[in-house]
Order: sequence, then structure tokens, then C-alpha cells
Amino acid sequence: MSVIRTIACGIAVVALLCLSGCGPGECADQGVIEPGSGVTAEGASLCLGDTLEDATKRLGEPSSSLDLGTAGVRLGWDVGVVGHLASSAEDATVVSIELVAGVDAATAGGVGVGSSEADLRAELGDPIMEPFTGAWLYPDRGIAVQWQDGAVSSVHLFAP
Repeated sequence: MSVIRTIACGIAVVALLCLSGCGPGECADQGVIEPGSGVTAEGASLCLGDTLEDATKRLGEPSSSLDLGTAGVRLGWDVGVVGHLASSAEDATVVSIELVAGVDAATAGGVGVGSSEADLRAELGDPIMEPFTGAWLYPDRGIAVQWQDGAVSSVHLFAP
């Protein structure tokens, strides 16, 4: 997947967001992706509503950063987690989370990176298709996915 396509998906997801979700330290149980809330996996714990300070305490310093202008800041960690903050301000909070290969976590129904279309439809039903990126969106549930080679390549979490 190209960098531009990934960024475009991130921006599309950010456009759907509002600032709610779990508070700092209130993420899902270990190894669980909780749509609309956050993720907790070994070495990869991040919640919607976390500040950069909260995220850095859990994940360490980000390994990458991309300023998205008025759309905020995209921060990446080597454990396969990307956080989208509302702005570059010190008190900005995480408004969406992207999970890629390497994160050992799944939803209660077993959906995560590597899941099939059938797995996703069985748990979440029919999606809204995002025409530009091909992402599957479930805005009422706070989750979207990207595809590559017939499997989920990334999971995006946001406030429903």
C-alpha cells in the first residue's frame, strides 16, 4: 500500500471522528481491539483520548511523525501502532488509532490484521465502502479496515 494511500485513509478516518472514547489507562483487556475505544496488546497499548504523554509512557518515543496540517499529527511506533492526534499541541489527544502487522490483538469476534472478508462480515456485517481507498468503514462501531491481498492489512479505530 502506498504512503499516499495510507495517509489519505488516515485523513478520511480523521474526518469521521469526534473526541470521545476511553480515557487514559482505560483501554480494552490485554490482546483485545475494542472498536471505538482502543487496543491493548503486549507492547502496544493505546486508547482514544490519550495524550501524547500517555502514549509515550506506554509505547515509548514515536519512531515516526508526520504533520498533517489542520488534520493533526500522525505518530508511529515500531510495534505496529499509529496514533492520530487532533493537533500538534502538547495537550492534543489521540482521535484515531491504526494497527498494522505485528500487533497481537483482535476484537471479541476475532477480527484483526490478517482476518478475511468472511470473518469481518460475520462479526460486523456489511460495511460502508470508501471509494477512494477501498477501506471498509463501520462508523457506528468506530472501526474501519484496509485490505491487501484478500486480508485485513490495517485496522483503524475511532470514536463512533
